[in-house]
Amino acid sequence: MIELRIITVLTGLALLFLLLSLFWGRRARRARRDDALQAQLRPLEFAAGALPLQGVDLDGGWLGRQRWVMALAPALLQAGITGTAAGFVKRATAGLLATMVFGGLVGYGPASGVGLGLLALIGLVAYVSARRRTRLSAFDAQLPQSISLMRLSLRAGQTLEGSIRLAGAEAADPLGGELRRCYQEYELGRPIEQALLQLGQRFDASRALRTFLEAVLVLKQTGGNVGEVIDKISATLRAQAAYEARFRALTAEGRISGVILALMPLVVVSLVLVSGPDYFTPLLKTSLGRIFLGAAIALWALGVYWMSRILRPKV
Repeated sequence: MIELRIITVLTGLALLFLLLSLFWGRRARRARRDDALQAQLRPLEFAAGALPLQGVDLDGGWLGRQRWVMALAPALLQAGITGTAAGFVKRATAGLLATMVFGGLVGYGPASGVGLGLLALIGLVAYVSARRRTRLSAFDAQLPQSISLMRLSLRAGQTLEGSIRLAGAEAADPLGGELRRCYQEYELGRPIEQALLQLGQRFDASRALRTFLEAVLVLKQTGGNVGEVIDKISATLRAQAAYEARFRALTAEGRISGVILALMPLVVVSLVLVSGPDYFTPLLKTSLGRIFLGAAIALWALGVYWMSRILRPKV
C-alpha cells in the first residue's frame, strides 16, 4: 500500500510539472508578439539620452530581477532563444522536475530521478551553449562582408546611418536582424551611437564587433575619415577569419578524437544494457553501487568539460 501511494504521488507530481511546462511554453509563445512590439517601442522611453539597463527583465517580476537571471539573459539572447529569461527559467525548471519525477517512476527510486535530472540539465546547458557558439560564429562570419558593404555605401556618399540600414537589409540573421534593430531604434529617436553601444552590449562576446564599434564610435565623436578606417578594419577581420579557419582545420583531428572519447562511455553502456541488462543491477540496487555510479557520471562530465576547454583555446 505504501509503495502504491508513493507511485500515485509521484505520478501526480509528474503530471503537474508536465502541465506547468506546457503552460509556460504556451504563455511564452503568446508573449513573443508583445516582446517584439516592446523591443521596438522601448527606445522611445530613452530618446532623451539615457541608456536602458542591460540584462534586466522588465516583465519577469521578482525572478527577472535576480542577478543570476540577469546574467543569463544576454546568453539566451545570443543563442537566439526568444522570450524572457525568467520565462525560460520557469519552463526549464518545470521540465527538469518532470524529468526527475519520471526518472524516479521508471527507474529505481529517487537516485534514478536525480541522475536523469542531472543528465537533462547537462543536455540543456550544452544545447544553449551550442546554439550560442553557432550564432556567434555566424555573426563573426557575416561581419566582414557587411562592413565591406558599409564601406562601399560610405564611399558612394551615404551617411553612417544609411550604411547601417543598407547592410541590415542585405545581411541575413543574426547580423542582419541586429543591424535592422539598430536602424529602427535610430528612427524611433535614439542616437545612432547609443544604438551601436546597445548592439555591442548584446553581443559583447564578439571580438570583431567590439573592434569595429570602438573605431566607429571614436571617429564619430572626434571626427575623421570613417570610410578609410572601416576599410582597414574590413581587411583585418578578413585576415582574422582566414586565420581562424586555418586553425580549425589544423585542430579538426583533435576535436574529433575528443568527441569520440566523450561518446565512447555512453555507447558502451548502451550496448551493455541491450545485451545484458542485469549487468548493472549491483550498481543500481545497492547503496555502494549508486555511489560509484554517481562518481563515474561526475568524472565523465568533468572529463568532457576539460576536453572541451583544451580543444577550444583562445586564439
